[in-house]
Amino acid sequence: MAEINVIPPSDSRESRLYEALRAKYPYSLRVQTVAGLIGLSWRDDPLRSFTLLCISFHRLNQELLGTGWQAVRTDVTPEAFYALSPVAES
Repeated sequence: MAEINVIPPSDSRESRLYEALRAKYPYSLRVQTVAGLIGLSWRDDPLRSFTLLCISFHRLNQELLGTGWQAVRTDVTPEAFYALSPVAES
């Protein structure tokens, strides 16, 4: 198993997302679980939570560019699963 050692700036949603996904690597997490782990209230406001999670997901992938790692999700719905994955070599 490859070691994951890239750490985005601390105490941001992106860093909490990274840490949550890193802790479960190579497994995935349901969107509701991820939202709760990064400080979003899925039960109180699922639309806002999902939107902010999508923004954080995109920003995390920008921060991971060139590291050999990426955040992936099964789809772009509120039923998605999120995980970290090595970038596929072409």
